[in-house]
Amino acid sequence: MKKNAIIFGLTTALLIIIMVSVVYFANITLSGSIQAGILGGTILSGVYASCQVYYHKGIDNTNKAIFFNGLRTTAIIALLLVGFGVLMLQLFPSIKQQQLTGYKESLILSITENTNQQFKQDSILAKGDTAVITQSKLTLQKQEGIELSTVEDKVMSYQKKFTTMFVGINMMLIVFTGLVGSLLASYFLGRKK
Repeated sequence: MKKNAIIFGLTTALLIIIMVSVVYFANITLSGSIQAGILGGTILSGVYASCQVYYHKGIDNTNKAIFFNGLRTTAIIALLLVGFGVLMLQLFPSIKQQQLTGYKESLILSITENTNQQFKQDSILAKGDTAVITQSKLTLQKQEGIELSTVEDKVMSYQKKFTTMFVGINMMLIVFTGLVGSLLASYFLGRKK
């Protein structure tokens, strides 16, 4: 019955690989939540379908057996997708560069918003005293310069750890989604006895 997990694991992973490739090569921009929803839904559906077929074959319909079938399917999906992700990073370094650029822009935006908010608060407290406002602005600009150099340090650190973080985070999300699918399948299918 392990063939069931292999078939559904390969099919689900292949479907996701095709979807990711189409989005990347067609240069389609999707928000992170839409991507996560589509990929998570596909993994959840693949694991649940694997468990359902396993249940209907009727060899071992215990909750435990259904759950472990889902975990086997999840393991296959996770290994294939993480392998595909690492391969994509090696073949297309622009993916990593886009992520690093996005990370840097988000850090800079965060610093700029914090500085602007602090300047507005200082201006309100100063109530028009131009000397205080000018001093506050100079202090914030100096602070922003220091924070911007910190951004470069953070980006360099992120760049060194990128592949490890990419693999770890994706593996964790895939396994968590598969675990939820396995639990749902074992609960709902195990109740049908």
